[in-house]
Amino acid sequence: MTTPTNRTQAANEQTRRRSQRFPLEMATILTPHESDTSLETFIATQTRNISANGVFVSLYFGPRVGTRVNIEMKTPIESPRLDRRNVPSWLRINAVGRVVRQTTEGIAIDFETKPTLERLGDAVTA
Repeated sequence: MTTPTNRTQAANEQTRRRSQRFPLEMATILTPHESDTSLETFIATQTRNISANGVFVSLYFGPRVGTRVNIEMKTPIESPRLDRRNVPSWLRINAVGRVVRQTTEGIAIDFETKPTLERLGDAVTA
């Protein structure tokens, strides 16, 4: 039997998964957004998956649901040219997001701004 609670849970699940997720591990730094003072320092972590609408990061503790954060993710990318030390180029992705869910494995963050991508110099490391 479908109850209002079951329908609400199903709708919430559908909303959370409104775009396809891709497993991707990237070095990630979360910092306080200037409009939110509940996060007092930066947090270094790693993504578990990413979608067009947000990212899930591994954390055992972290910002509360509703907290706005700046997100910076970095990953090496293949480059047709490597520097003299054979160091790959890096891709940096920046966005502002809001924590929307906490689990024992991490936190889900919805993007509030469109992520920007920037290719970094060959000698930059994560």
